[in-house]
Amino acid sequence: FGICTGRAFDSAAEPLEGIIEPDFYIVTTGAQIYLKDQGFILDAEIDREVARSIAEHFYDREGARLVVVSGTEFLTVGASRYSMREVASIDEVEGPITGVSLEFNGDIEAAARAQVEVERVFGDSVSAFQNLSSVDIVRAGCSKGTGTKRVKEVFGCSSIAGIGDSYNDLALLRAADVAYTFHKAP
Repeated sequence: FGICTGRAFDSAAEPLEGIIEPDFYIVTTGAQIYLKDQGFILDAEIDREVARSIAEHFYDREGARLVVVSGTEFLTVGASRYSMREVASIDEVEGPITGVSLEFNGDIEAAARAQVEVERVFGDSVSAFQNLSSVDIVRAGCSKGTGTKRVKEVFGCSSIAGIGDSYNDLALLRAADVAYTFHKAP
């Protein structure tokens, strides 16, 4: 049993402590894979200059707010609707950057436009996945789908099931042998 999410490791694992211990976590939209018995087997960083360019390109554009995954935690560049550690700029992020998210405060169309633009401008270096009104950005070649395939291979599974509820789950659903979603999913 495992968890596959766009969240940073800490925000996925902490709520489950003492309740259930997943065998694996695919976090940061597939940029990080954590196995219960081995630790991280994938920790794919985004080049810091690319992350800085994305931040500059989208700075306060259409109300965009920037969230960065560094190590196992979320950091917000400026204010965010979530409670997380705040930094003034991406230059203050000390550790490696494994994910960047652009939040559009409920504006699904702005997120859709941003996802296309990230792929167009930065697609050689990163992949972008819309999650309703935000865009998850990870190193090129990473996705929930590639993470699912890797976990299936590592565990030697003949089949794997996945459940998703948003656009950023499409790669997971395509990679799963059995896929489920919800009637209210986009």
